[in-house]
Amino acid sequence: MLLVDADAARRSATRDLLRQLGARLLEAPDAATARLCLESASPDFVLRAWPLEGALSATDLQWRDACGEALPCGVLLPDASTAGAKAAAEFGAFAILQQPLAAGPLLAFVQAAHALAQLLRQSARERARFERLESEAGIGTFDYDSGTERLRLSAGALRICGLEAGAAELDAVALLGAFENRARQKLYTWLEVLRAGRVPTPCELELDMPGHVLRRLRFCACTPTTGWLQLMPERVTAILDGGDRSVYDGATGLPERAQFAELIAQHATRASLHRSKIALLCLEIRSADQTGPAPDGLLVAVARRVRNCLRDGDVLARLPARGELQVGLGRIEGDALGIELEVQHTHDAASVARRLIDLLSEPFSFGGQPHRLDVHVGIAICPDDTQEAGTLITLADEAARHAHERNAGRIEYWSPALNASSFQRLELERHLQEALDAGQLQLHYQPKVQIASGAVTGFEALLRWRHPQLGMISPAQFIPIAEESGLIVPIGRWVIEEACRQIRAWQDRGHRVRIAVNVSLLQFRDGGLYDTIVRALADAGADPELLELELTESLLMDDKDAAIAILHRLKGHGLRIAIDDFGTGYSSLAYLKRFPIDSLKIDQSFVRGLSTNPDEAAIATSIILMGRSLKLNVIAEGVETKSQLAFLRVMQCNEGQGYLYSPALPAEEATTYLEQSKRDRSAA
Repeated sequence: MLLVDADAARRSATRDLLRQLGARLLEAPDAATARLCLESASPDFVLRAWPLEGALSATDLQWRDACGEALPCGVLLPDASTAGAKAAAEFGAFAILQQPLAAGPLLAFVQAAHALAQLLRQSARERARFERLESEAGIGTFDYDSGTERLRLSAGALRICGLEAGAAELDAVALLGAFENRARQKLYTWLEVLRAGRVPTPCELELDMPGHVLRRLRFCACTPTTGWLQLMPERVTAILDGGDRSVYDGATGLPERAQFAELIAQHATRASLHRSKIALLCLEIRSADQTGPAPDGLLVAVARRVRNCLRDGDVLARLPARGELQVGLGRIEGDALGIELEVQHTHDAASVARRLIDLLSEPFSFGGQPHRLDVHVGIAICPDDTQEAGTLITLADEAARHAHERNAGRIEYWSPALNASSFQRLELERHLQEALDAGQLQLHYQPKVQIASGAVTGFEALLRWRHPQLGMISPAQFIPIAEESGLIVPIGRWVIEEACRQIRAWQDRGHRVRIAVNVSLLQFRDGGLYDTIVRALADAGADPELLELELTESLLMDDKDAAIAILHRLKGHGLRIAIDDFGTGYSSLAYLKRFPIDSLKIDQSFVRGLSTNPDEAAIATSIILMGRSLKLNVIAEGVETKSQLAFLRVMQCNEGQGYLYSPALPAEEATTYLEQSKRDRSAA
């Protein structure tokens, strides 16, 4: 640790405390001396006193070690100065400590700062690895800020565009300056779509490099704010420019097996950068009305129907129903088509396959006659089944043949283990849709209790599913399926409506208690969330102040500026906002200050080890101290033991939630719990 403090007496007292904790210390009386220390040593973090040399500024909290990596910086205040704490928080201090220092808070700071320093160094190693992979794959990434119209390019993107390494952040005009004439106009039009908040189709253009080298680039957007660049291989460029087209099928215009394998190999490299997988779907297509392979004309109609549900032509596109899946389409055999998907989870491929079978189940009109098809889908996964593109096609083809032998409309993975789990997931997804329509879903309510007084302050609404044949189905089973299938949006709408009805029911009984509902990423992105909430509150006649939204840290950090705008709109209607699972997303204190939030919920993984794991106790302590400094309500979830409760009471955590108080209860039992709690407190 590097301690920067002009007061020798304070440095001595802090030194003694740190030595008791086992920390090694570098000392400096001023910032200039401290920065000299950094050139010869590599501390894990910095603690600097304030004031030190005049007013505190953002640059005073920016420290880097000898390797140039950022270091966490805490601020040591001489007294309980609210203004000082606010200034330090606004400038992005990792933690704020006050004199006189106590061993407990200092230990919590040391442990949390050391853990963050390790994460930062690991992040630096991953960043270096990512840059090596970018270089080898000829790929780069970018982020676009529509507010400032500036782009942040990765090292690979800068290299592809022939830009200086120091130009990582630049405006759109500067990027356009690297291109000439038609290419510049084409890129300008592409950027205009981003500026409008939409996802443009991929854009291919040429860039003249020094030495008369012509480079073909491909710009693709994943969202209106993120995307990637690809340096197109010369062999593919020649084909796209009208060279040898023998690798494309004459009837459908799709790539044949060899070209398809080459494209899969390129996309597999990109998928490894995204930490995702490549799933290859082989669609074996046969006529249900005649024997033998489907005729070419019918395959053209099939390819057209499949292509119409993709966003981007023959080779790369998106499936609208799946939002973020990158796809490629190719012809494998005379009666088989292949679709390549970039997926995060292997079971996503089966969901897409089921939608394709449904899409192709409608009869085709060919030769003046209706034609019905038998479609079987085989699935192989890269890198799970193989890392070789040609072998991947063969395995998917073989899986499709197995599917045909067993039953029409069958989906088969090459891996037998995946077949069983895929079938179960598809069945559960079908049952879940029926459950929403048949009223099988319920809300149970888990109390939130004020730790100091024992008063019930509110409830969290938790979703439960009781199937008439299967019984109670765990949320751990059906919530991921709801999110991946998109059902979480209508389910989330029902949860909000039901919670508002319960708020009104308790209001009518004289109870003003808050109900918190969880909001998923898909719900938050859905443009109708605000209208859904306003309408549900109005329909139920519920007080908006009694509805609280719980959002995860990672959800808010997904698109920070958009999240801030949405939260301000919701806050303006009177709702309360809580960050759920806090401590798992590593968001900065500076961004935390920008979010209009009321509460932090300490993730239960940290609460679980309060009395046994010093690291988790340190993180929980840091969150409580941070919440208090920002005047936020701090809630500990997963409180199960009296020792955990005792720790939280000593640290002055505001509220607790967990089995020590009560499990989640049906509405009637939750009402009884609430009223009994009030009677007990009145009697006391």
